[in-house]
Parts: sequence; C-alpha cells; structure tokens
Amino acid sequence: MYIITGSAAEHLRNNYSVLRLETLPNGEQTFCVLTSDSIPLSEIGILETLQRQHEQLLVAWETKNHKLVQEILPVLKGKFNGAVDSFYESIEHRLSSST
Repeated sequence: MYIITGSAAEHLRNNYSVLRLETLPNGEQTFCVLTSDSIPLSEIGILETLQRQHEQLLVAWETKNHKLVQEILPVLKGKFNGAVDSFYESIEHRLSSST
C-alpha cells in the first residue's frame, strides 16, 4: 500500500484500487493505493462492496456516527490483505479515546 495526496489519486484510479483516507490539517486529502498483492483472489468479486464499505466508514467517522463506525470496522479489518488495518486501528483507537 502506498499513501498519496491530492490529484494524483484520480490518475491512478484507472490502474489501481485507490481508497480515500483522511483530510490533513492543511486541507489536503490523503489516499492509499492498493497494489494487486493487496487484494487476494477471494476478495476480487467483492472489491467494489469493500470499497463502498470503506467510504461508508469514512463518512460515518466524519459525521461522528460512532455506532456505524463500530459496525463497519470489524467487517473491514483484515480485508485488502491487512494493508489498510493500521488505518482502521487508528480510527478504532481514536474512537475509543473519544467515547
């Protein structure tokens, strides 16, 4: 997994799976680029669903819908060959610190 910022994400979406992460304090958006080794064959058929769930998680986090965040996190942890787990754990930690 690679972390990128800004408009580079749009160019990479044609060849890679790109997931939105967070907005930095300076307003710049961050993304992660998942390479083919980050997506196991067992997840290829549900990749779009996982990407939608990831986006739902971010929207829930941004709107402070902590209940939905708690529901989605266990579904996503371990997906993408664990490449995004450190991000999910960060959200989980911040969630536990804010409640």
